[in-house]
Amino acid sequence: MSEPHPFNPRVGIIGGAAIELSKFGGNIHLSDITSLEPERGHSSAAMRLLTKLADKHNVVIELIAKAYRDDRMSTEELVQWYQRLGFKLMQDPDDLDLDYGVEMRYIP
Repeated sequence: MSEPHPFNPRVGIIGGAAIELSKFGGNIHLSDITSLEPERGHSSAAMRLLTKLADKHNVVIELIAKAYRDDRMSTEELVQWYQRLGFKLMQDPDDLDLDYGVEMRYIP
């Protein structure tokens, strides 16, 4: 469903988003998602496709939400974006460490 990334074989291109996924136990770990054309909806579309596939195959997607380019989106905004896509916090909201990252999961 994805095209290979020309420089990194672990990354696939879905639409206009580069996504790095790996198997982790019985789950899928999302290591990174980067829009190749920011603010055009490519990452959201790719994530909707991934969550649809997770629902179809009953697979959990896990990640650590951590913004590494604050000029695009802060970690807090990133967490909110994942929540809009159906991801849940895996820790108490009062104990979040935005500097470390926030553990989240999509559970079909």
